[in-house]
Amino acid sequence: MRPLRRWTPALFWAVLLIGLGALLVWRGAEESLWAPAMLLPMVWLASPLAFPRITSHAEAAERAEAEPGTVRIFVRPGSLFCIWLRWKLHGLAREVLWIDVWADDEAAVKIRELGRGELLVPVVIVDDVTRHNPPADWVAHHVTPPKGSGR
Repeated sequence: MRPLRRWTPALFWAVLLIGLGALLVWRGAEESLWAPAMLLPMVWLASPLAFPRITSHAEAAERAEAEPGTVRIFVRPGSLFCIWLRWKLHGLAREVLWIDVWADDEAAVKIRELGRGELLVPVVIVDDVTRHNPPADWVAHHVTPPKGSGR
């Protein structure tokens, strides 16, 4: 059930767009099919594919312990705040550890502890600092750029 749950927002958008397209065809408004086509990127953005490699909470915690300053971002596919943060990080997104709270029960427990029982995302943890829905520039400031990037 877990893998399907991660795809629920993307499936919602896909079904919505198919339904809208079918309605337009049924009403004879084929020339308006551009409207659902314009929303097609939402299917991708709402899917787990929009995020770089997803890491388990245990693996991320282990790596953060070995490499101080590692940025861990807890996300939920389909969350507009998570999508926005991912979008704003651009190329730096590959330099952080993304943890899907719907795919990892340990991660969900950790975020509920930090959020007073709520599963609020995105949550960014850098060393001992935790921020809920931080500005992208704050996250970017803490990301170590890849060697040779010139940043």
